[in-house]
Amino acid sequence: MIELETANEVASKKEMEKTNRLAENLKEINDKLTKSKSQKENEIESVKQVVEDAEWDVEDAETHVDELKIEAQASKDRLVFWINSVIFLVFPGLVVKIFKLFDCTYILHNQYLYSDLGIECWTGLHWWYVGIGVISLLIYVVGVPCYTYYSLLIRHDSLFDEDHYDYYSTRRQYGGVFAAYEADYWYWEVIEQIKKVLLTGFLIIVAKGSSVQILVAEVITAIYLLAMVRTVPYHSDADDLLQSIASICLLFTLMIVFALKTDDPDKPQYDKNVMGILLTILSIAVFTSAIMGISILFCPNISKWFHKNGCTCYHAHHITLEEEEEAARKKEEAKEAEESKNDETKK
Repeated sequence: MIELETANEVASKKEMEKTNRLAENLKEINDKLTKSKSQKENEIESVKQVVEDAEWDVEDAETHVDELKIEAQASKDRLVFWINSVIFLVFPGLVVKIFKLFDCTYILHNQYLYSDLGIECWTGLHWWYVGIGVISLLIYVVGVPCYTYYSLLIRHDSLFDEDHYDYYSTRRQYGGVFAAYEADYWYWEVIEQIKKVLLTGFLIIVAKGSSVQILVAEVITAIYLLAMVRTVPYHSDADDLLQSIASICLLFTLMIVFALKTDDPDKPQYDKNVMGILLTILSIAVFTSAIMGISILFCPNISKWFHKNGCTCYHAHHITLEEEEEAARKKEEAKEAEESKNDETKK
């Protein structure tokens, strides 16, 4: 009996020890699981932080790329603007130089180049000049107005539409060519260029020094003045007025010069002193118009006076960085929409 009780106690003690070892093992396993879970959670948090940092880096990189694109586009726009400015600035003078290659005058029954009397016209060396002149006429005299018209035509939708994605870029590149005119007369600068060609270059080869030359200039000026008064193309009423005054003064000046040219020197019908005074008055009128134009741009009180009397004055629109970013965003959205449309078409 005693041996049986002792065996039971020994078995019970072994069972207790086994239970304790299992409990310790379970506790150890539980501690390891808890530690492992904590490590996993820490690793997940670290990964999340890395992902968030990467997302921020990607956003910063995209923002930086967008800014670089805007700066690159702005630099390209400024380059195009300055190239156009140089072309238009030297346009009248270069037109005169080109037409002078065809300007010949008679001396003792032979024709000589007026700008260099040592060169006989329509002979060996002059034919080289003629070839250069013809090429220059096609490239510059004809090419610049055609280039201006084509450049504006392909950007017609973005010239005056502020919601267009390419509006600000077009303004920076070609604003000086079309922005001063009404939307319906966006091409008017081409007409101005043609007028300059006719009045500066073409007149050189039209009966030089004769009354016919002056008469042709009067006809050209009168046609332009009629078109100007009929269309009033400028955005600013003040510009329309000042341009009309300048054209009228030019027409009257040509009329006075024509009268003096055709007058009989032996029996003059016009008093040269009176004609001189009239020419002076016309010159002062043109100068005054130019001063008024500058004053309207830079003097707010004069601009207010024009507004008060029903006139509008054009002011250039200065493009801000926010507007550039908005324009770049619209351009990107339009590009994505076009790509999406192309993908759907392919499918």
